[in-house]
Amino acid sequence: MLIIQGIDDAYGGLEIKYKYAFSENIELSFFKSDHNFDISDAMAHEIVELIERVTGLGQK
Repeated sequence: MLIIQGIDDAYGGLEIKYKYAFSENIELSFFKSDHNFDISDAMAHEIVELIERVTGLGQK
């Protein structure tokens, strides 16, 4: 499982990795964003590549 979290999210942020016990099967990934997740095209591309890597969909 992949959790993508905004660093400046008022409902989460970086501190979630310290507040909750996550399974070894969960990968946390943090991006410079808030709860609205307004991101640049470049960051969107980076997130898509991350999802493809984690899911194996980017491998052919």
